[in-house]
Amino acid sequence: MPHAHLWRTDALMLLTAAIWGSTFVAQQLGMASVGPFAYTAARMTLGLALIAPLWSWRGGPFAAVPRVDSTGLWHDGTLLGLVLFAAINLQQVGLLGTSVSNAGFITGLYVVLVPLLLALGGRRVAAPVWLAVALATAGLYLLSVQPDASIAPGDWLQLGGALLWAVHVLLVGRYARRHDALRLAVVQYAVAAALSWGVAALRAEPMGPQALWAAAGAIAWGGVLSIGVAYTLQVVAQRHAHPTHAAIIYSSEGVFSALGGWWVLGEAIGLRGWTGAALIVAGMVVAQLGQRD
Repeated sequence: MPHAHLWRTDALMLLTAAIWGSTFVAQQLGMASVGPFAYTAARMTLGLALIAPLWSWRGGPFAAVPRVDSTGLWHDGTLLGLVLFAAINLQQVGLLGTSVSNAGFITGLYVVLVPLLLALGGRRVAAPVWLAVALATAGLYLLSVQPDASIAPGDWLQLGGALLWAVHVLLVGRYARRHDALRLAVVQYAVAAALSWGVAALRAEPMGPQALWAAAGAIAWGGVLSIGVAYTLQVVAQRHAHPTHAAIIYSSEGVFSALGGWWVLGEAIGLRGWTGAALIVAGMVVAQLGQRD
């Protein structure tokens, strides 16, 4: 593959990671007007509206993605939607009790948790992955545990979300081989959106027209850019990228979330936090290198 094309592919994946990382800022800003479940519901609904046409239409950048008919699509898509609903709302609620930088880096631990779950399932995990676990654990401690040994309440929710993101990654890897990947995405987002609307209603969260309009910018960023644009960039770029190479670039999502929290929200990270962040990123990279095909 020509070097120019490789650089273009890497740039698209880096932009995808930047959008995902910056979305943490939008997620926190959106909750100034609506509740956490209402924000997730609105974001998912907007993203669903954008990708729903891909159920049948495959023109433009999706022309190379074939339509696949399969049995069990709705069953498997619903299971993915349930996991997605739990993971993204743990992340969203957790943002009420932690910083954007912490949320981004802790969520990124799913890159390390995936091989751990594989090992628990009986699959051999290479030695570099265990080194990655040690690096990430040390980084998490420096980033999340304060000098007085306190941990932000939201950090525990983010860690629970990271575990569910790891489960989600493994399920997607299994089901995407059985079904049309884009149709699978449509089903899971529909399920996650419906459940989020239901919980928001039960919690009586503010989600009327005025509240949603006040959060429109944050919802648009989380729905249009994160799900619509970034999802499109991911599909286009990864047609030409090795999955391990792609995962290493996507792990920079946590870096962008920290930068977004510092730039937009004025969150202070400090030398201790940046050292922890560097260790987590190093753990992510080592974990991926240990899983090269």
